[in-house]
Amino acid sequence: MNSYIGPHIAPAGWKIWSATSPNTDGVTFAEYSNVGPGAWNSARATFATLLTDSSQVANYTLSAIFPSATWIDLSYSGTLPNPPLVPRPSVPATEYIVGSTADSDFPTIQSAINGAPQDGTNVTIYVHPGVYNEQVFVNRSYTTIKPVPNVAGKVTVQYNYGRPTADSLDNTTSVLTIVKKTTNVNIYDMTFQNTYLQQKSVVGLALNVNGLKVGFYGVSFIGFQDTVLINKPSTSFFKDCYIEGSVDFIWGTRLARHPSRGLA
Repeated sequence: MNSYIGPHIAPAGWKIWSATSPNTDGVTFAEYSNVGPGAWNSARATFATLLTDSSQVANYTLSAIFPSATWIDLSYSGTLPNPPLVPRPSVPATEYIVGSTADSDFPTIQSAINGAPQDGTNVTIYVHPGVYNEQVFVNRSYTTIKPVPNVAGKVTVQYNYGRPTADSLDNTTSVLTIVKKTTNVNIYDMTFQNTYLQQKSVVGLALNVNGLKVGFYGVSFIGFQDTVLINKPSTSFFKDCYIEGSVDFIWGTRLARHPSRGLA
C-alpha cells in the first residue's frame, strides 16, 4: 500500500514457482494506491486484487493483521534532513555507541550487541555513519539500533555471502538476522546490503527475521535473490522501508506489514 513500485517488477507482479505445483491457492496478494512504472496493471496475476477504496483497505489495518500493535512505533514519519552538528551528551549505561570515534564504546554493531546485558533491559545502540563490513545477529530482546543523532552521513552494513537454494537457511545466511525467540527489536534509518552478485539458484539474503514484534523504520534492504526473508514464527512491521532485489526478494511464511515506501 502507498508504495513506489519500480520498473523491475514484472507486469504480473508474481512469478509462478512451479507450473505443476504453483501453490497459489492460499496467497493473499492485494495492492492499494501504489505508484511507479511497476504499479498495478491489467496483466497482474489472476489471484491478485486491486483495492480501490478505503472500505476495502480496512481489512488490512494493523488491528486486522496483528492482535496487538502496541510494539509498533506509529510516531515514525521518515528520515528528516540532518540538522547542524551539535555536541551529544554522554549516554547512560543502557545505551552504547558504535564507530571509530573517541566517543564510541564498540567498533562494530555485533560487538555492541554481544556486550549488552542479557537481562531483558531496554538497550539502544547508536551507530556512527560509515560502512560496516559485518554480519549482524540480534539475539537479545528489547534492542533498538539507530544512527547517532545529529551527525551527518549514512549507516551502511554490508556483507558478501551466498548459499545454494538447496541448502537449509540458518542464522549465518543473512547480513541482518533477528534471531528466533527475540522480541521487541527496532531498527531505524540504515541500509543492509548483501553484495553477493546474482547467481542462479543462490540466495543472497539481506534480512532474515525470526523474532516477534520486530519493527523496521526507514531501513533499506538490498540484494539480488531472496533479499528479505520473513521466517517463522516472526511478526514484523516495515515503515518507509526500501527493498531491492530481482527474484523472490520478499518471501517467507509469517506475518509482516509493509505500509509504504518502495520496491525495486
